[in-house]
Amino acid sequence: MKTKIGFLLLVFAILFCFITACNNELEYRGSISGIITDRDSGQPLQDVEVWTSPSTHTFTTGFDGAFEYLKLNARQYEVWAQKPNYYTNHKTVTIIAGDNVFVSLALKKKP
Repeated sequence: MKTKIGFLLLVFAILFCFITACNNELEYRGSISGIITDRDSGQPLQDVEVWTSPSTHTFTTGFDGAFEYLKLNARQYEVWAQKPNYYTNHKTVTIIAGDNVFVSLALKKKP
């Protein structure tokens, strides 16, 4: 009987540690979302490559010009946007744990 109780206590202790660790990890994360537009018309731009530095991964915007990075470590990032026949643009943002930073970048068309 004592061994079963000891075993159950051990299992609960391990589960508690695992759940606590997962929750703490989420507390140190935030997100970046935004939209890429044409500087002159203000219209959303499709097929824009968006990436961050330090590197996470690259997104390509859809018809609405939107992008989103989830579960980023809390820190400073540069968000970059590039599209053929447009000048590249970027913005520096700081992620705070638990928050979303909205980024709006306008790209100027090359002559």
